[in-house]
Order: sequence, then structure tokens, then C-alpha cells
Amino acid sequence: MGRSLGITLPVEFLDELKWREKQKVTVKLKGRSLIIRDLVPARRSRKA
Repeated sequence: MGRSLGITLPVEFLDELKWREKQKVTVKLKGRSLIIRDLVPARRSRKA
């Protein structure tokens, strides 16, 4: 891998999903399709 490309999505999609500029997402390849999801970081455990 090592390389990356940028893609442009219609702003209507981003508005509907309530995504912000520079929001982090994950991209997975499933068959011949790309699955783009919001990155949900793991929650930190609190020490008592």
C-alpha cells in the first residue's frame, strides 16, 4: 500500500450524515465496494 488518494463526496451526503470537515473516517474494501464509516475511537477506561 503506502499511497493514498483523496476523493470528493457530494456535500448533500455529508450534510445528511452530519460529518464535519477533516473528520476522521475508516475505509474498508468489501468485494468491489468501499465502506466508509465514521471513526469511533475506543473509550479510555477511568481509574477509580
